[in-house]
Parts: sequence; structure tokens; C-alpha cells
Amino acid sequence: MDRRLPIYIVILIILTRGTSMSAKDLSFRHYDVTDGLSENTVNCISQDHRGFMWFGTNNGLNRFDGTSFKVYNFLSDNVIKSLYPDKERLWIGTGKALYFLDFNTDSIISPKILPFNDLCYNDTGAIIDIVKCGDRIFLLDAAGRILSPDTCIMKHPSILSSQHWHTIASLNDRYILGISTEGMSVINPTEATIVSHMSKTHTDIPMDLFYADSMAVVTYGNDKRTECFMITSDYRIKPTYEMLYPAADIAGSHNNSILLGTNGQGIYSTYGTKWFNTANSNLSGNVVTSIFTDRDGNLWVGTYRDGINFHSPVFRWFDRYTIDNGVLSHKLATAIMKDGPILYIGTDGGGLDIYNIEKRRLTNLNTGNSDIIGDDILSMIQDGGDILMISYTKGISRFSPLTGKFVNYPLKNALLWCLSKDPDGKIWALGKDISVFDQATGAIKALEHDVTASCIGFSKQEAWVATSGHGIYVYHRRSFKQLRHILQGQDIRTFFIDSHGNKWIGIKNRGLSILSDLDSIMTFGPDNGFTASNVVSIQEDTRCFLWIATDNGLFRYNPTNRHFRRFGEYDGLPATFLSNSSHKTDSILYFGSNQGVVKVNSSYINFNNISTPVVIDKISFSGSDTTIVLPDSNMSVELPSNLNSPILHFSHPAFISPENIRYDYTLEGYGNQWHKIGPDHKISLPNLPYGNYTLRIRFRDSNGNYNKNISSVSIYIVPPWWRSRWGVTMCAILLSLAIYLLYRTSLHFKNIKKKAREEERKNAFEHAIEIKTPITDIVSTDKKLMDRVLDAIDRNLSNAGYSVDELSMEAGISRTNLFKKIQSLTGMTPAALIRSIRLKKASRLLIESKLNISEISDAVGFGNIKYFNKYFKEEYGMTPSRYRAEHCQDIP
Repeated sequence: MDRRLPIYIVILIILTRGTSMSAKDLSFRHYDVTDGLSENTVNCISQDHRGFMWFGTNNGLNRFDGTSFKVYNFLSDNVIKSLYPDKERLWIGTGKALYFLDFNTDSIISPKILPFNDLCYNDTGAIIDIVKCGDRIFLLDAAGRILSPDTCIMKHPSILSSQHWHTIASLNDRYILGISTEGMSVINPTEATIVSHMSKTHTDIPMDLFYADSMAVVTYGNDKRTECFMITSDYRIKPTYEMLYPAADIAGSHNNSILLGTNGQGIYSTYGTKWFNTANSNLSGNVVTSIFTDRDGNLWVGTYRDGINFHSPVFRWFDRYTIDNGVLSHKLATAIMKDGPILYIGTDGGGLDIYNIEKRRLTNLNTGNSDIIGDDILSMIQDGGDILMISYTKGISRFSPLTGKFVNYPLKNALLWCLSKDPDGKIWALGKDISVFDQATGAIKALEHDVTASCIGFSKQEAWVATSGHGIYVYHRRSFKQLRHILQGQDIRTFFIDSHGNKWIGIKNRGLSILSDLDSIMTFGPDNGFTASNVVSIQEDTRCFLWIATDNGLFRYNPTNRHFRRFGEYDGLPATFLSNSSHKTDSILYFGSNQGVVKVNSSYINFNNISTPVVIDKISFSGSDTTIVLPDSNMSVELPSNLNSPILHFSHPAFISPENIRYDYTLEGYGNQWHKIGPDHKISLPNLPYGNYTLRIRFRDSNGNYNKNISSVSIYIVPPWWRSRWGVTMCAILLSLAIYLLYRTSLHFKNIKKKAREEERKNAFEHAIEIKTPITDIVSTDKKLMDRVLDAIDRNLSNAGYSVDELSMEAGISRTNLFKKIQSLTGMTPAALIRSIRLKKASRLLIESKLNISEISDAVGFGNIKYFNKYFKEEYGMTPSRYRAEHCQDIP
């Protein structure tokens, strides 16, 4: 007896535990170059600590957040062979060298500055594997060497010193696994020692080494079968069946199963020992080059030239029944009903499809091979053991599943499209009229004519009939008496009463509403997550969630938070569903569409709250090529005043229906309101005034709940130099100086003008005094007055006691008016004018006469020579004696 048999049994139990897996259990979503992937051959896959997926292709590195790809290219080599992310960087092995991608700067670091000595990076070549053991990274290059940042070549101290390593894998924090030319080894890379070793029994070169659940899987390509080895608790290597698995190139794990990627046959799963390929699943290609399971249990499969395949456990939520998978004979599924394992599907033009789910057998009954009344089956209900169905223009058919026979109730000029049974067993037939169908006689009684009834709902005592253009008619169910007519004139296409008695209505082109009282409605829209214009049918699952089929996908309504979650093309569903084509059986819901039937496994649908926060990647600026990379979302950035219109770009790793996640932002310091963010994941903040701001981004997950992880970035807009503290101080000083200079300049020119005016008036009066003629050139309007004034002064020039009062009397004007007039005309007071004329007369006498100073003083009326000298000096800037001396020299 083979002693290895117990080990084989253990391995088989580990690898095949659970139920069998069918091909539909691995359905995929595809990504390729049309979605932004740089190249369709995907050599390696990894996920960083932030949740982003990384794909190494034959033409560059790709980061994926569930919505878009960001591509990184290398100057020397774009063929990516291996990837490993730590918290600060992504280790990248290419066909020629090792690179880093620094998460803080989002930039590629050249191998020339890596922490290796010249021996390592000068001739390393391709980096085949990158693994982590403890706190250190270890690499395997094309030369068969195991490298690390501080040790170049790993060698066994004795007999294995010359071995060439083909592939390595991480075992735990202390050890790694490696396969060399000598066999498989458990290695202590820190101490560069071999812990255990098992020699090879053949010379085949392995393609890949994968370790999971105490088992190492070694693939050898198409020529050899895959080998499996047990790693015991004391790190010994125990072989198992060499022929356990088929030939493969790559290995991975998913959902308690080992997955083997082959070169042309697709994926082999040990979970039920099933194959998945392009023939029995929607795998994009059969040449599998990489397999990876992310932290949320999603499976990523890279292929040769056929892009990426993505599978999530949530894909079990929906099944599709179509012509392609043999369930339908016609794509327009207009009526659905399920009875045990039999699914009845009415089609628009193809008759009745009867599908046995257990036997996977389809039977089609139409007017060509049966007695069915028509091929356009728009509605079906169960009546006892029979099926009642409506043909649009022909009438009603009763089908017996036991006999396979039809009993028809033809109706002339009938336009019917909806059958419904109320809680009392009465059957309502809706179409152009509102009618009741008598099961016994097959007769139809019309309750209302020409109203175009669309659908019906039942409360305890009432039947609510919605119409297109006439609102809702409310009838007593038993007496058929019309009780009310509400929402008159409204085009109502859908009506549904949920388990709580809420009445839901779908009005044409107005989305979904709830009837709050008999004449008012409350409408739901994009703020609640509902983005459809027309509702075609509604069902309620066992957890009281509403499912709403529309012209824009399928929505689930959560009554707890009043949030809608959309399912559509991203979930593999059609966008357009058909009117009143739905059915409920326990937790299973069915909806008819223009592409077949959608089955909703509502009990499976549970959303995990997304825990990864939004990542603010960079800041760009409107009208500028400047870009700032943000190494951390919760950081601060200082922007100059000329870059005050930032555009913040963010990303968020979310791979399950990312289109259902809603993002909002608020800018603290600028209003503090929350604003919605568009699908481009950009936030534009134009023309921010200088100051401090904090931008915060939150998101609402698929459950409709706001996540507590709010990302933020602090922004400081530096004021322009002239608005800074020192700039304001400098401007204040300059402004004060300018005002002072302006004042001094103004004062200077004012004084100049004043002196010019005084000089002009003085000269005019001097001239008038000298020639004793009127001063018509100066003050023509006061000619007579000034003549009298000058004559009076001249007559009394030698009178030292001559006063202003005497002058006013002689001039014939009051003292006050004389003062004002002389002041306005000469700029001098009357007394100053008298003194000025006396001094002028004295200056002439000093030059022209031989009188002494005292005599001249008396002649001009000063009397006191002391005052004469004082006023003369003030007027002419010198004493009378000096004036005479200077001016007499000029006289010949």
C-alpha cells in the first residue's frame, strides 16, 4: 500500500471541498484597450494598500480604480514581468531592470539610484519574481539569483552554492519557497540558508510556483502536469500526486479553490474540477497569463492579447435567460410566470416559451404548432392549476399544464395587455377599457370605456386602476362601484402597493413618485439615486426592498434610508425593461426586457460598505501647465496667488458598480455647503480669494450611506505681495509719503499763485497811484469807488492821523463795505492799502528828493521814524538808508 495515500486524500479534501462549480459560477466582466488598458497582454496583477489594482502588460504599467486606467510608461522597457506593492512604493520588475513607482510623488524611480551595488543592477536583466519576507523584499532575476537591497546573491553555504533558481514564492514572514536546478527548497533569506530541501526527480523547468493553505503548486507549462507539495508544520516538503492536475502555466487561488491558468485551454478549477474557457463561459481568452484574488475576494484573470477578466461574488446576484443560452425563443419577454421548476415566458411575436429549469429544456408554443390564441402574449396569471394569458388583439387563452391544451376566449376588437387577480379571486382585464373577466363564462364586463388602463393594484377593499391620461380610478373590489377618481389627466404607466400600504406610481417622463394623499405626490429623483424617466414595473422582495424596472436599468429601493441603487450594463443587465413584465416567487424576482429575462436572486444581494477612502491624486490649474502631486490626501498645500483656480483630481478604488457611488465636497472657509461631484472625479475651485481653506470629500456607498472616511486637503492661497503684512505696511508708508508730497506741492503752488496775485494787484495800484488815473484794466466795475479812495488817500498822505473811518466817509461808503470791497479788489485791508501807498511814495522820495529820512517819514504820514523804518524794511527787505544808497547809484 502506498504510504502517501493519506496525504493525497487530505489534499483532495482541501482542494475540492464545497459544492461543485458550474461554468456560470465564474462569469466575468472584461477590460481591454478600449477601456484604457495600455495593452491586452497582462503578465502580472497586484493590489496596493490603498485598494488600487495594478496590471503589468507588454506595453506599460496600469493603475485601475474601477472606473479608469492610468498608464505609466518606461523609457527603456515597457514589458512588465512582476509587481509587488509595499506601503511607500510599487516594486516593478521589467524585462531589463528593476524600477520603483513612488506613491508619494507618483513617479518612476530609475534603477540607477536603487539601493543595490553595481554587481546587482548592472547585469540583473529581467526581474522574474518579487516577494516579501518579514520586512524585506527579495527578487529573482533572469540570471537565477535571489537579490535583496543589501545582499546581492543568495547561496547555500555548501553543496547548493552553484544552483540556479527558477522561481520563488513567499511562505511566511520568515521563509520563502524556491525551485532551482537542484529541486525545491524552504529558504531563510535573511540568513541565506536552506531550511529544508527536496531534490528534483526530472529536469523540467517550472513556469510558476504558487503557495496557499500549506500547499505549494508548481506549474510546468503544456508539456508536463502540475505538481503539488505539502509544506509541513516543521517546514518539510512532502510530495503528492504528480498527475493530480493538468498542465498549466500559472496558478492562483479563489474561493477555496486552486485555479490553474493554461496556454490555450482556459482556467482549471479544483473546486469541483471544472474548466472555464471561451466555449462554456464568457472568459475573454483561453491563454491565461496571470491570476490574482484581491482583498475583497474578487478574481482578476489576465490573458494573452485578450485583456483582463474580472469576477466578483456579486455576479451571482443576477441570471440572464436569453436566446443565446437556450432559455428563450424570442428576445422580447413581455410576460413572466413561474410554477415550480417551470418558467412560463410570454413573448411579443414568438408565442409562449415553457422552460424547465431542472431539465434545462425549452418548449415553444405558437399559433403554428398549437391552439394558442395569438403569438403576442402580454400578460399571464395563474388561475387554479391553469395559466391565463392575454393576446393583444385576439383575446384570452387558458392553458392547462397537465394536458398541454388551450381554451380560447376570442374577443372582437379587443385591445388587452394586462391581467391581474385580486385577493377575492376576481380577474381584472385591462386594456383600452377597464374590465372584469368571468372565469366561468369567459365573458368580459367593462367598467369604464376608452381610458387606456395600464396597470392595477389592490388594497384591503379597493382596486386602484392606473390609466394613461385619465389618472387613477378607485373601485370597490366586490361591488365594482367607482369610489374615487384622482390625479385626473395624469399619464400613469405603473402603479404598485407595497406591504406597508404605500402607493407607488410611475408617471410618463416624470420618474417615480409615492402617493402621499389622494391628490398629492412626492417624487424621487437623482438626489435619492433614482435617474430614470419612466417606470415600467415594480416588485417587492422578502426584505421589503422595492425593485423598479425602468427605461434606464433596474433600481433597488431601500426604505430605511430612502436610497435607490441602480443596476445596469455594468452589472451585465439590459438598460431597457418592458411594461408590466415581472413576476415574484419568494426571494426570486423576474423582469422582462428587450433582451430576454433577468432573474434577481434578491436574498444574495448584500452590499459591503466600502472602507477605502477617496485618494486626492493631484492638483492642476486652469490656464497653466503646473501640476502638484499629492502624496497624502490629508495634507496641506500652499499655492501662490497667481494659481488661485485649482482643479483637484481624485480617484477611488471601487470595482463593484462604481457608477452608483455618489461623491460630495465642501470647501471650509468658502461657504461650507456640500456640493455634488460629477463623474469625471474633478473639483474646480475658480478664483479663490487668498486665505486658508479645507477641502473635504465624502462618498455615499451602494447602500446609500455616507462613509465615515472623509478625505481632506488643506489649501492656503498666498496673498499677493501687496496684500501681505509687509506689503500693506510698505504701501501705507508710500501712500503717506505721496500724500505729504502732494500736500507740500499743492501748498507751494498755492503760495506762488497767491504771491503772483498780490504782486499783480500791488503793481496795478502802484501804477494807479503813480499816474492818478482810474485802474480800468483791473476793476472796471468799481472804477469810481477806487478813484475816490485813491484821491482821498493822496490828499491825506502826509496826515499821520488819517484813519479808515475818515477814508470811508470821503469815499461815501460804510466802513464794513469799504473793508470788503478793498479786500476783494486788492487782497489788502484799507489800513494796509493806505500804508502801502505811503511806502511807495516814500520809496520814490528817497530816490528823487534830497529830503532826509525823517522828513520823508513825515511827508508820507508816518510821523514816527521808528515805525517808518520797520514797515519799509518789511515791504522792501532793507532800511530806507540802504534803499536810497543802492538806488541812487543807478541814477545818472
